[in-house]
Amino acid sequence: MIKGESTLVGGPLTSRLPGFVRVVLASALCCITAAGCGGTSTAPTDKGAASPSSSRLPVVVATDLQPVLPTGLNMPADLSMERTVHTWDLTMDPSQCQDEEWPDGWCARAGAVGLSAFTNLADQELGIHPVTFPDEQSAAQAFETRDKSDDMGHYPGPAGEPVYTLDLVAPSDNLLWTGGGTTFRQGTVVGRIEYSWKPGTHVPPDRLLAVTRMVIQRIDEKEKGLNPTASAR
Repeated sequence: MIKGESTLVGGPLTSRLPGFVRVVLASALCCITAAGCGGTSTAPTDKGAASPSSSRLPVVVATDLQPVLPTGLNMPADLSMERTVHTWDLTMDPSQCQDEEWPDGWCARAGAVGLSAFTNLADQELGIHPVTFPDEQSAAQAFETRDKSDDMGHYPGPAGEPVYTLDLVAPSDNLLWTGGGTTFRQGTVVGRIEYSWKPGTHVPPDRLLAVTRMVIQRIDEKEKGLNPTASAR
């Protein structure tokens, strides 16, 4: 299941494992989940407060994050059926951060989490999971303390931040599915994207990075005070 949603059609995200795990499957998949971050806990800043390293408006609270999340209109046509597009204000619902399987150390300082989940009801599922921090330094600390030992590769994002690719673990009851994912940081937002499909499904080779690039561009647009319009269509 993509966390926060009802059961999706048989995909391998139905029971993601928390913490650091490495499972050897027949398809030789491995998974990275984020580690906790250090540093002093900092309360979220007011909406619109200046970022410490730029004059951009940071994406911190749920109302900032909501327009960043893509909808079905922004997704590739064969993966545009929405399961949910939602954000949670962690001052009102702090448990949602752990429900999205972010580390406790991150949740203690995070401002909001979100989820955009999509499916084609047949053989593909995709979940976009962002978490916001009060400033870029806190987000950078969190991103740097994630376990990098199993990263499969990386490339520079559209705003210069690194994006790391990884393979997903398929639960034992869904070994016929496979998947991949990315983790990224853009400004005050850290995110992961999880994409899974049935073997034999036609998946464009650049699909995962195209969706990741689109999400990062939408954050970048919001930080510039623009309406997020980037699309993967």
